[in-house]
Amino acid sequence: MLDNITTKTIKSIRRPELEIGPLKVSLFQLLKQEFGEELPVARLTKAALVQMSHALEGVVINHGLPAVVFTGFQQSSYWLKEVKRYRDMAGLAEAICIFSGPPSPTLAENAKTAQQVTQAAEAVDTVHVTLADDDALRQEWFLIVLTSEFSVLLCGLDQLEPVDREADRVFDTFISFDPAVVGPSLNLLEGVLAHYRQDKLAQVQQARRHFPPVMPTPRYLSLLTTQFVEQAGYYRKIARQLDQEQAMRATINRLLHDSSQPVTALLALLELSKQSGEVLPEDLDTLLEASYDLKQILSQLRNTTQFSNKKFHDIDYLDTGEPIF
Repeated sequence: MLDNITTKTIKSIRRPELEIGPLKVSLFQLLKQEFGEELPVARLTKAALVQMSHALEGVVINHGLPAVVFTGFQQSSYWLKEVKRYRDMAGLAEAICIFSGPPSPTLAENAKTAQQVTQAAEAVDTVHVTLADDDALRQEWFLIVLTSEFSVLLCGLDQLEPVDREADRVFDTFISFDPAVVGPSLNLLEGVLAHYRQDKLAQVQQARRHFPPVMPTPRYLSLLTTQFVEQAGYYRKIARQLDQEQAMRATINRLLHDSSQPVTALLALLELSKQSGEVLPEDLDTLLEASYDLKQILSQLRNTTQFSNKKFHDIDYLDTGEPIF
């Protein structure tokens, strides 16, 4: 059973504070090793994971549910973007345990970012665990929410594929409401907490005992399902608008490219005419033809810009293409 795996793992990673180093413990891999096909995997973007995480956290915030939350961010900068949400949860949660990597050493403001992380963690009354650079959990995205009404685990493994946008990063992902999956995951994360923050272990364990993993009550299972479906529909609508925006941009780029040829011809002939001091009839025909071409392109360009030109900066939308649970 996974309980045996995690117990051995936890014992092996408990070290004296002075010997703290990276852990080669992957929550995703251990769960897949134990549960296999019982945990179907969907390939999701970071954008979809953000929306799913916000939906689960939103249930806690919007319904005022006391909770315990464990969450993992690959970079400290990602956690800083979510401070407001965790401040909203802090008044409800008995414990919020946040795992994240250290500030990137490539940042010029590395020390400042580290200070911001510490101050933000203290401001929202959380337990913050700074993972080592090459800790296996740095490749993962996870969220565990424990309440008296439901418990849930969302876990994704970064595929480390090159992408143009941060929101398009790809994760192999599963979600489970099964206490048999959530419980051992908590044991594993407690082991990681003991490795990095032994001083906070008892506090988190005490809070966890108040919320043993449970299957969702019918009301909250329905609520969660409805929220996922509504979000998917909402972001599909935005996605269609984004497709129109992208098509418009592609058309404009094509027209601008097509206009370069007549503009070049006009300039070349005008320069030659200036140097020769006269304009031949055939050159006039060429100039007129290029001018008409350019006029037509500019007219098309004007019509294209009448499309709805909305801003879609870092659009995040949930569209898995298949059931996620």
